[in-house]
Amino acid sequence: MGEPLRLRVRALVGASWAPYALAGVLLAADELILSTGLGHVGPGYGTWALDHHAYTDVLKLSGQHYVRPGGVIHPVPYLQDRIEYPIIIGFLLWLPSWLPGGPASWLAAAGVLCAAATAGAIALLRRVRPGAAWWVAASPALLVGAGVNWDMVGIVLMLAALVWFVESRWSLSGAATAAGTLTKLFPIVALPVALAALARRARAGDAGPLRRWAGWFAVVGVVVLAPFALAAPANVWWFVDFNSTRPEKDSLFGPLLPGPVIDAVSLVVVAAVAIWCARAVWRAADELAGRAVVLGAAATLVAWMAVNKIWNPQYVLWVFAACGLAGAPAGAGVALGGVTVADWWYEFVLRIPSHHASYAAVGVVVTVARGAVLIWLAAWCLRALAGRVQPAGTSPMASAALR
Repeated sequence: MGEPLRLRVRALVGASWAPYALAGVLLAADELILSTGLGHVGPGYGTWALDHHAYTDVLKLSGQHYVRPGGVIHPVPYLQDRIEYPIIIGFLLWLPSWLPGGPASWLAAAGVLCAAATAGAIALLRRVRPGAAWWVAASPALLVGAGVNWDMVGIVLMLAALVWFVESRWSLSGAATAAGTLTKLFPIVALPVALAALARRARAGDAGPLRRWAGWFAVVGVVVLAPFALAAPANVWWFVDFNSTRPEKDSLFGPLLPGPVIDAVSLVVVAAVAIWCARAVWRAADELAGRAVVLGAAATLVAWMAVNKIWNPQYVLWVFAACGLAGAPAGAGVALGGVTVADWWYEFVLRIPSHHASYAAVGVVVTVARGAVLIWLAAWCLRALAGRVQPAGTSPMASAALR
């Protein structure tokens, strides 16, 4: 590559608009593919969509909950209808059902929401480290998984919780952590490390940040959850029962352990990592506490993904976002991209209803490769948290938290 061309490429990569443009192209292509299933919404949608590499929970669940012969119904989530997700996703599914135009409008609304969340995630990553935006913007998961579910909404809330913590915006960070947890559960990883950092500060005589963070976490949690939990507790907590009884799917422990045992092992591993990270954050110097919280949350999240009983290809979006914020090596991002493509190929090309072969051996290879990359990334975050890896290119903001 000649020097002028190299300079132009660097200028393009460094342009503030470039990550948004690339992400927009990938998301638009994804939505176009998913839209091919609009004529098949109904009882047979899942089989058709998997056979045609165009599956999305947006259309599958909308069809199940709201489409009926001759019209559309609108049961209120959790009060009149139980949904297998935390409460905010239930309303992200329900609200578009009021739009005219049926499934096409609902898919479009979900696509706009996904695009807005992706843009928000890119903006948040750029505030800590401009190059980190490419972990999300250039991820192949945007093309093959962003529209499958509402993960990007949870991801932008998780990033907001962590970036606002680094910026010492305690109330916003606590509120975002609660909202993210009530959307997709995974953002709960910010809770133990944030509390550890703020409790250390409170012990030194400054309890205000802890009160604001924990107070707003509690306020959002109570306002969003309490009315439904009191009125229809069985419906609200059904997502816990639903997920506890789901069979194992592409887990690292799948060939070795039954589903209930995987649940227990996963809980122990994630809890152990979370406790270790909280302890490390407690011991971190004040000027490194913000980065320690980011690394601890990222390590816990990636460990959770590595050992979870259920793996769906769109989950890798969480790993891209968390590791981009943590400043993981670029090579790890490339490896993660390779795993993303392999996962999609296995899930949506090989293992589909029209193929009678199980391709179990391929599934084992893909699962082990994914597990190896996730363990590598979790280990990198843990080493960085322990002080053995020096952050490269961290902005002054990232070391200013908790001063």
